[in-house]
Amino acid sequence: MPFVQITLHADQLSADAKGCLIEKVMEAVVEAEGLGAVTRPAVWVVLNEIPPGNFAAGGNAVTLEDYEARMRAASAELRTS
Repeated sequence: MPFVQITLHADQLSADAKGCLIEKVMEAVVEAEGLGAVTRPAVWVVLNEIPPGNFAAGGNAVTLEDYEARMRAASAELRTS
């Protein structure tokens, strides 16, 4: 039974986005196993939502806003290179 855990900031994704993420991860696991749809019920995907103030990098708290700003900057950099 595959068990996938994804950790993210609380309130990072809407309920619809969570459902989409879970479905795509589950489909990727089913495809990787190569046993077909019969494995779908055995794939567990768990989203661990971490409350504000409980993420840190380099000894500094990282807020959802910090993360989103970093992702926007990285995306802009990719578009210009």
